[in-house]
Amino acid sequence: MSMTIQAVAPSLEGLGRRLKLAREIRRVDQQEVAKAAGVSRWTVAMWENGKKEPGVLKIHKAADYLGVGLDWLVAEEGDGPSTGKA
Repeated sequence: MSMTIQAVAPSLEGLGRRLKLAREIRRVDQQEVAKAAGVSRWTVAMWENGKKEPGVLKIHKAADYLGVGLDWLVAEEGDGPSTGKA
């Protein structure tokens, strides 16, 4: 039995907002996240807009690339992005 992101994420829109926030803080574009996750830039845009559910392995790769915890990205728990400010 495989678990989907929707099963654990309160909303795809929330996941999308957090993905975009982490990406902007890291100052990378959708294409860079897409390459790291092994998907198209269009797919990352759809994730950010809450229009497409990411696969667990793909969103895990994106979280690793962005330096955030998967649990934060999916459910806003755990380690979020660092702004580098003290």
